[in-house]
Amino acid sequence: MYGKCGSLSDALKVFGEITERTNFTWNAMMGAFVSSGKYLEAIELYREMRVDGVALDACTFPSVLKACGALGATRSGAEIHGVAVKCGYGEFVFVCNALISMYAKCGNLDGARMLFDGIMMEKEDAVSWNSIISAHVAEGKCLEALSLFRRMQEVGVESNTYTFVAALQGCEDPSFVKLGMEIHGAVLKSNHFVDVYVANALIAMYAKCGRMEDAVRVFESMLCRDCVSWNTLLSGLVQNELYSDAVNYFRDMQGSGLKFDQVPVLNLIAASGRLGNLLKGKEVHAYVIRNGMDCNMQIGNTMIDMYAKCCCVKYMGHAFECMPKKDLISWTTVIAGYAQNECHLEAMNLFRMVQVEGMPVDPMMVGSVLQACGELKSKNFVREIHGYVLKRDLADTVLQNAIVNVYGEVGHIDY
Repeated sequence: MYGKCGSLSDALKVFGEITERTNFTWNAMMGAFVSSGKYLEAIELYREMRVDGVALDACTFPSVLKACGALGATRSGAEIHGVAVKCGYGEFVFVCNALISMYAKCGNLDGARMLFDGIMMEKEDAVSWNSIISAHVAEGKCLEALSLFRRMQEVGVESNTYTFVAALQGCEDPSFVKLGMEIHGAVLKSNHFVDVYVANALIAMYAKCGRMEDAVRVFESMLCRDCVSWNTLLSGLVQNELYSDAVNYFRDMQGSGLKFDQVPVLNLIAASGRLGNLLKGKEVHAYVIRNGMDCNMQIGNTMIDMYAKCCCVKYMGHAFECMPKKDLISWTTVIAGYAQNECHLEAMNLFRMVQVEGMPVDPMMVGSVLQACGELKSKNFVREIHGYVLKRDLADTVLQNAIVNVYGEVGHIDY
């Protein structure tokens, strides 16, 4: 009970106080470790269980195999597989499913497929099919995954939410969009369309295949939407450069009453920047502050880029200064923003500050500063940056070409 409620310390306390532990007690404690993400501890408990001579049952194996899969512990997983077979539980459906999942997560797709083909094809178990389909998708074997989905239908195993989600994830490429539409048809026939998880997977599939009209149609038909629904739609709109639509849906999103994370906010900041819509950008910035997201570094970096694209240097600088923590992306973005908005001295001064503080520099940052040097027509600045690049061994082909071009712009070809 404590383990399922997330109170691992209480579960451990109760476990320690039990003088006569049954295999049920050990299994429950192992499950609590796995539920809390303590995978190594779960495997260690399994080994302790073996040392103490506790009789294993079929329920012992799924938890410890899940722990092995999470850690990528192939050797331990194979060893436990052998014990399961020796104890006579190797052909139990739920043990086989755990084994398939474990081998797949450990990157041993051949092992997972061998188990499935050798044992599971004889059993009409949807979980087995879902496990092997998901395993192929995770390994990028999308055609094989979709072939398995078709075989599953042919042999008469009923598809469920997990089946459709796994199969749709295998279609998130424009070359597979027809197969995705085929699965969409199967969903409609099976009455699973009302399932929010399947609908979200459909939106993601259509968005990644560049078919936003279909993605929007699925979204609009949903009777119930969650945060993932909104996040997926907004991400798709931005990725497909439908920035105005993204901004409009953001307004609807705010009225949904759901509490959102940073994902839709990042998409809307990016959309505002692409549109050059300063008013909308400020509106999203206000939303960020109201919801306590202004300390998030990724949001701060995206905000700087948005203000730069909206040609609002004042707010860009303010957003940068207000960030409690800054990384390489923060400095690179603000320097690029100043250079793009013809504030060349500000870009140069910030770069000098980076040098004084001994902060890391990348070619993109240097490229922005070189752009500023070219516009300033300053030979001295160009020499300074060139010397810095040589000293730090930063010069790649692109940067070397940029340096040559800037020397030409300032009239100093014979550098």
